Amino acid sequence: MIMENANEHKIVIYNNILKETLDIISVDCKKEVLGILEERMEYYKTMAVSGSMDIEEVRFKYSIYNDIKNLI
Repeated sequence: MIMENANEHKIVIYNNILKETLDIISVDCKKEVLGILEERMEYYKTMAVSGSMDIEEVRFKYSIYNDIKNLI
């Protein structure tokens, strides 16, 4: 239970820092970050199709990049 609360607290902190950072970076910088995220997401799509990585790991990592992309 304590570990769950710690992880939830950690996620809230990460999200707040990301939002604050995104609020201060320029539009061009956001576009560059989006490009990087999209490249990573494509990489994980490739890994999923090729079967060279555990599908649950791929889904987990892809979802993280997608969540960050949605914050932008």
